[in-house]
Amino acid sequence: MKNTVAKQTLTGMMLLVVALFSLLPIANIYEGGWPENYETETVSRLFSVDLLEGRINFLLFSIGVSGDYDRVIVGKDGWLFLGDQYGDGLSKGRGLTSVSEDDISRWINSMSSRQKWLTSKGIPMVFAIAPNKHSIYDEFLPEWASLQHPNSTDRLINSASQLGFRIIDMRPGLIREKQNYDHLYNKTDTHWTMLGAYFGYRMVMRELAGLTGQLRYVRIAEFAADPSRGKSCCLANMLKLQDHLAEDYDSRYRVNFEGIRGSICLAARGQTGTDPGACENVNNRRIGIPKGTIAEIVNELALNDLAVLIIKDSFGLAHGRLFNNAFSHSWHLHYTTIKNERAFKQLVEKLQPDAVIYQIVERDLYKKQFYQFAGK
Repeated sequence: MKNTVAKQTLTGMMLLVVALFSLLPIANIYEGGWPENYETETVSRLFSVDLLEGRINFLLFSIGVSGDYDRVIVGKDGWLFLGDQYGDGLSKGRGLTSVSEDDISRWINSMSSRQKWLTSKGIPMVFAIAPNKHSIYDEFLPEWASLQHPNSTDRLINSASQLGFRIIDMRPGLIREKQNYDHLYNKTDTHWTMLGAYFGYRMVMRELAGLTGQLRYVRIAEFAADPSRGKSCCLANMLKLQDHLAEDYDSRYRVNFEGIRGSICLAARGQTGTDPGACENVNNRRIGIPKGTIAEIVNELALNDLAVLIIKDSFGLAHGRLFNNAFSHSWHLHYTTIKNERAFKQLVEKLQPDAVIYQIVERDLYKKQFYQFAGK
C-alpha cells in the first residue's frame, strides 16, 4: 500500500513538472514575443526559465527575501548587497568568519616588504581599501545581518598601523560624506557611484601628496556630479529582477567631464611588461582593464607632472578618468595581472614610476595575490 502511494505521488510530481515545462514556451512568447532569430534563439528562448525565476525572485524581493542568498542579500528599502559567495565579505563584516592572525601577519609582511623595496628605489607607495557597500550603508542591511566590530578589516588596519604600514581606511570618510550627499553606492550594484568614487580618489590624492609634495586634484565644485535616476544594475540582474523594477529604480550621477582636462593618449593594451603599441588620442572616457593586460595613459595637460603605476580592481574603473587627469603618465592594471613578486619588481624596474597606488576592494583583501607570494 505504501509503495503504491509513493509511486502515485512520484508520478503526480513528474506529470506536474512536465506540465509546467510545457507551459514555458507559451509564457515566454506571451511576455517576450517570438524570437527574432528563429534558427538560433527559438529553443533557448522558448524553454528559458529566466522569466519564471525572475517572477519568483521579484515576489521574494517584495517581502525582503533573496532567491539566492549566496550571491545577493535583499536589504531594507530595496537595497541589494553582495552575498558570501564573493570572499565571505558579509560574514567577515558580521564577525562570523574570522581571518587568522597568521594570515594577517603574512599579509602585512608581504605588503610592507613591497613598500620597503619601493622606498629603497625612491618610489612612494599608497595602499587604499575601497569599502564593501555594506560597510558604508549597514543601516540598509536586514536585521539579521548587523555588522560587528572589530571585524577582520579593523584588525588588519590596526595591526598594520602598529607595524608601521599605513592603510587608507576609506570607511570613516565615506560614512561622513554620505550625510551630505545621496547614494555614494548604487542600490542595486556592489560598486560605488561616480560620486563615491570621487571621494575615494580625493583621499588617495591627499595621501599621496603627503609623500610626494603638493599635488593638484579635481575639487568637488569642478566635479559637477548631478543626481539622476537610472535602471537597476548588476545585483538585480543576478536575481533576474531587471525586467521587474522601474526604469528609474536606482540612483545615478551624471558627471560633466568637460571641465576635467580630457584629451588623453591611450596606448594599445598588451601583456604586462611588454612595450605598448602606438598611442591613440581619445576622449577621457572610462577605460576597462581586462585581467592580464595593462593600459598606458599619457596626458600632456594633466594637473601634475608625475608618472604613477595604479594597481586596482573593478572599483578603480569609476575614477580612472580622474587619475588620468591627475597624472601626466600612468599605467593601469588589475591586481591579478601580477603573478608573483618577481613579476612585480620587473614591472616597476621597466616602467620606473614616480609612485605606486594600490586600491583594492575590502572583500578581496585576502586573495593570494596580496600576501602568499612575498619573496618569491
